[in-house]
Amino acid sequence: MGNKLLFTSYGSRGLIIKFEKPSISQIDILYRSFFRDYIASFFKNIIQDLVLTSDSLTIFFKESPNINTIKKNLLSAYDITLSKTVDFEYKHWEIPVCFENVFSSDLIEYFNDDELKTQSYIKRICELEMIVQFFGFLPGFCYLIGLPKSMQFKRKAEPNLKVPKGSLAIGGGYAGIYPQNSPGGWHVIGITPTVFFDPERDPNCFASVGDKFSFKQISIDDYENRSKENSKNILPSFNICNVKD
Repeated sequence: MGNKLLFTSYGSRGLIIKFEKPSISQIDILYRSFFRDYIASFFKNIIQDLVLTSDSLTIFFKESPNINTIKKNLLSAYDITLSKTVDFEYKHWEIPVCFENVFSSDLIEYFNDDELKTQSYIKRICELEMIVQFFGFLPGFCYLIGLPKSMQFKRKAEPNLKVPKGSLAIGGGYAGIYPQNSPGGWHVIGITPTVFFDPERDPNCFASVGDKFSFKQISIDDYENRSKENSKNILPSFNICNVKD
């Protein structure tokens, strides 16, 4: 993890912390998540919100802060983060996904109706372990890294006006699952009955930055049955892992 931090003011109450490089490994992602949580605890009385991305952390304060004092405290907090012993735990989630043609039309179109290539892609993505790098775009939208270059798709030239809730999609080097119906420019390859965001659930999204995802193929009957249950508190199966494992 890079040791340098750059600071940029963001309005009168915001501060952007720019890391030296994007987080591409799970350990870097977990360290930065720990850094964010440590700051949230240390400055809990003066912070309104924190937004972590692949290469930055934006802090929104309740009132205009003393920037020089804040910077010193942040650098001290970052040193403490870097000195942490590597003993992070994370959850490895198994996400059920239906890849039937009705839910994977973008994938079929991308491969020009070549069934062998389509099925090969589905098989490969179900063999991957992907990491939640950060959240963005929509509440509960996980940006997942771990796609080989051969499986990456450029964003669509023209976005869809309505991507169904639960759609698993590919955009560049990322995979993501739409937590609600939304416009979107990524290629949809399947759909899950799993509810990724519920404002009445605690936590609102079950996954955390640094968690791993695997995808398990399910039938359309299984998808429809699980969707009818509409049980927002039923989570996908998971294992608790240590980053050393």
